Amino acid sequence: MMNILRFEVPGNPISWKRTKTGVNQKTGRAIRFNPKKMKERQNDVWIACHRAMAEQGFPRAAGAVALFVLVKFRRPKSDAGRPWHTQVPDYDNCGKLVADALKGVAWNDDAQVVGGPTWKCWVDEEPGYVVWVKRLPGMVDRAKDAFRQLRAASSLVLDVFEHETKRGMGF
Repeated sequence: MMNILRFEVPGNPISWKRTKTGVNQKTGRAIRFNPKKMKERQNDVWIACHRAMAEQGFPRAAGAVALFVLVKFRRPKSDAGRPWHTQVPDYDNCGKLVADALKGVAWNDDAQVVGGPTWKCWVDEEPGYVVWVKRLPGMVDRAKDAFRQLRAASSLVLDVFEHETKRGMGF
């Protein structure tokens, strides 16, 4: 069984937005809804994850997972080559969009995600998201053990960054 799932979602990244409230024109009652553009991007993430799970033999996680997200923004022509995207949207809202989209496909509940970083960077190629989902082994009895597992998982992402850079991803 695979312990790490990796997939990419091409297209311009957007961030998670708060649920909006409006009025139903027919009934006059208050309704809550998510912005259409956000729902469409979450659907893109869901589809890419579902395909990758089928291709890579990665069943839905039943236990703890770490989520790593690289958010790639197309570099503007005026940029001097800085690697990190330091503008809005915020990194945590970009990661939340991905995490919310994966509920019910990569895991059952968001509570299973125990940690993992989100990075934003400029790229010269296609913008989008690169996502890694890592199953974390077994139950942990102490916070120290849990921290050790997360630290090991984070070092995995740094190794992946190094590998992706050597492949010429442009950051």
